[in-house]
Amino acid sequence: MTVVLGTRDLKDKKQKRYNVTKCKHHDFEKESYANDIMMLKLSRPSKINPIPLPDKETKFEANTLCSVAGWGYVKSNGSSVDKLRAVNVSTIDQEVCQQKWKQEKKALPANIICAGGYETKKALVR
Repeated sequence: MTVVLGTRDLKDKKQKRYNVTKCKHHDFEKESYANDIMMLKLSRPSKINPIPLPDKETKFEANTLCSVAGWGYVKSNGSSVDKLRAVNVSTIDQEVCQQKWKQEKKALPANIICAGGYETKKALVR
């Protein structure tokens, strides 16, 4: 397994790829929407500063603007992208989000921050 650090474009020839020598995630094999962050031990040190994550006591009010980013799917059943995409979305009231998950017969994991809205049509920032 390898990771790419320090680029917005996965096809960038100057990208830095690192081999992963160890993964730590307590329930990675389970099908879950929770805990989708994993600690990786890289084959060599990097000079990339980590992004600080909020502690579990942090409470987010509904309609707080936040940014999300990734190389994943840009639409349901679509394909992934090579250039990092980001968009600003608003958080959703946790009780409203929990009700929506119950309608889908799923339990909302305790450490999830709901954002973006349902059926949102937000444009991606490049």
